[in-house]
Amino acid sequence: MQEILIVKSVLDYINEHSKEMNLPCELELEDIAPKGLSMSLQQISGEKYFEKDIVGNESGFFPFAIYSQNTNVDKLGIIKPLWNISDYFDKHKQEIVLQDGRTTVNVEMTGTPALYSRAKDGTVIYQAIYKVEYYKEV
Repeated sequence: MQEILIVKSVLDYINEHSKEMNLPCELELEDIAPKGLSMSLQQISGEKYFEKDIVGNESGFFPFAIYSQNTNVDKLGIIKPLWNISDYFDKHKQEIVLQDGRTTVNVEMTGTPALYSRAKDGTVIYQAIYKVEYYKEV
């Protein structure tokens, strides 16, 4: 449950700063359009880490993916928004305070954009993997 709150907070943060990141559209949670211009943030399986210290402070990280899709356009135009998100977080180490008291420490790209799927109608989806690190002090 905590991961979905963190992912939703990261999604909201990206959408609030989408103009600064030069994104072509807002990101949806766990959803991508059947075709055309669309971006989506999804939880994925992968390496996760969670630790609670002696006094109850928590820290951890987990992966998520962002998908960028468009139809019949230059592939660089589909890939660039994924890099823009990474560049923004590299330059802006801003903390995202989450509803349950957790705070993100870092969001970074850990898997570069790669072709995820291609349809006969020319719709192409690229995926990039990111990692969010967080902590919570008691």
